[in-house]
Amino acid sequence: MLSMTIKQRLLGLGALVLFSLLSIGGIGIYQMVEINNDLENISTNWLPSVEKSMKLRISLRDYRLGTFSHTMADTVDEMTRREDRLVNFRKVVAEDIAAYEKLVSSDEERKMFDAFLKAYDVYNAKIEDV
Repeated sequence: MLSMTIKQRLLGLGALVLFSLLSIGGIGIYQMVEINNDLENISTNWLPSVEKSMKLRISLRDYRLGTFSHTMADTVDEMTRREDRLVNFRKVVAEDIAAYEKLVSSDEERKMFDAFLKAYDVYNAKIEDV
């Protein structure tokens, strides 16, 4: 039977505690690196996408309101002035679409964006009829 001295037992226990602390520290560092990677992805991909999509949403709202305003025009001069505004709104929307398209990063997001573009093209075709 092996008998260990108190010194050997304390050294073994100290080594076990040290190994446990190093393991916990290593796991913690690994998890912090993962968190940092996620935060970097959020700040460089998600937030700019959200910002550009909100700007696009506002531009589309202005375009829709401009279209409504155009249909409510009473005089030819007023209608012409509002048509000029519509051209400007359409230009801003096109710029916002181009800015957002650069930030599309996943296949799912690409599918949704393509569906939006199709719907927007249909909307523009209907606007031309008005």
